[in-house]
Amino acid sequence: MDLWFKEVKGKVRQFWEKRQHGIVSAALALFLVGSGVYMMMSPQFGPLQNKVRHLLDWEVEAYAVMVGNEQVAVVESEEVAEKAWNDAVSVLNSGDIKYHFDSGYQTVQTTAKPSEFADQAGLEDPFEQYLSENLQNYSVTGYTLNVGDFSFVFRTIDEILELFQRLAQNCLGEAYSVACTGIRDGQPIFDIQEEPMGGAKALTITTPEQTEEEGSTLLGVKLPYEVVYQMIYTREDDLITVDEAYEQCIQNRVVERTYTVVAGDSLNRIASKNELSLTELLALNPEYTINSVIHAGDVFRVQASETNVIVYRVMREIYERYDDPPVEYEYDSKKYTNYSSVIKEGKPALVKVEDVVYYNGTTEAGREEISVETLEEAEVKVVLRGTKPLPQFIWPTQGTVTSEFKMRWGRMHKGIDIANRYGTPIYASASGKVIRAGWYSTYGQCVMIDHQNGFVTVYAHNSSINVKVGQWVTQGELIAKMGSTGNSTGNHCHFEIRHNGSCINPRKYLK
Repeated sequence: MDLWFKEVKGKVRQFWEKRQHGIVSAALALFLVGSGVYMMMSPQFGPLQNKVRHLLDWEVEAYAVMVGNEQVAVVESEEVAEKAWNDAVSVLNSGDIKYHFDSGYQTVQTTAKPSEFADQAGLEDPFEQYLSENLQNYSVTGYTLNVGDFSFVFRTIDEILELFQRLAQNCLGEAYSVACTGIRDGQPIFDIQEEPMGGAKALTITTPEQTEEEGSTLLGVKLPYEVVYQMIYTREDDLITVDEAYEQCIQNRVVERTYTVVAGDSLNRIASKNELSLTELLALNPEYTINSVIHAGDVFRVQASETNVIVYRVMREIYERYDDPPVEYEYDSKKYTNYSSVIKEGKPALVKVEDVVYYNGTTEAGREEISVETLEEAEVKVVLRGTKPLPQFIWPTQGTVTSEFKMRWGRMHKGIDIANRYGTPIYASASGKVIRAGWYSTYGQCVMIDHQNGFVTVYAHNSSINVKVGQWVTQGELIAKMGSTGNSTGNHCHFEIRHNGSCINPRKYLK
């Protein structure tokens, strides 16, 4: 039996030695083919698949360009067709006569080989032919108006002026009568008159030169974009009425904006300012919660409702305000850098300000400060600052912080709790003299170190103490071991930093 097994084993070895290279090559080829099939089938390799298909001229996603009911070309992207159409229209409109064309083509998603794709130049002939064949349909004289994101085609310039008159009237309300007399430098020109109560004779609105009194004065209305119009040839069906254009312009849409927090803001106030509920504000800003602390300068996403075409009400506002006084600093090398004290309060300056303010409805959209006149001079505010470097403290032990310096259970927790196993070493956070080493009320076994600079550190709830009162310890020296003595719910080190008798947040000083 052993002889037979040895013989079989020898034949297998001979077979492997003669064919091992072929077997390995076959296995490698099978692996590569499998990998290639996987990459060509898996969605995550889409870009690679697309490159391979282009290289091998296989069918890929494409767009058929249709003029009328006829396919004139196949392109790789819709942008190719759009650019070719715009170029063809530009060539046609390069002379004195301008035409207003709607898009004369459509794109339909399909598949094709890259070798079948037409480029932008390949679409010029069918597009130019379509345009020349349809010129006879574009024989009506009109005026195209571009305002914001909208383009309208009117029969006369008077209709354009009427549209702007109605938009301005809608912005100002019944207290004013408005007429649009023309368009200059990309803006409509308005004649606005005030309509006093009782139906008395209309008064021309106050201009900046006519008053210096405090309050708000209407200066006019303005659009936040350039208005462009041009005579063109178009089709009768492309013309729009003033009523139709006006309805499109005043329709509301929701847009996302940002709001920058100012002093005195709260989450509720920010929501109210932007006509949102608190729930809606937090949904737009998921990084905030109802308990978040916000600061001046923070930026929130908000939503606003505005008309498709915006018309600003422009106001001149004159008011008085107090500006903060200039600040001068004096320095004391004996006090720490976190020390600041007002030596002299100073006095704010009283100023008279003139602003031009742009309102979109009731929302302020922009403000330009035109002039500032000082009515009462400011007096300098003097502040004393310390320059002495703060002492450096190290973490007294290793573990997990289970409670911070904050209100807890209805009262202030005056330190931080660092939890770990029973007997975990506790070290001096900074060098100093031990002033307490023993049982101390609810603190249990407690160590206190005076660092001789107004700072004292406290280490409470220890299982054992390794120092004595009066002993000088250096930073990082073993002083106790962790436990749960005194008023404690588990093994931890309650660590406090006190400065001149007051507890302060240890995290401000720990490295």
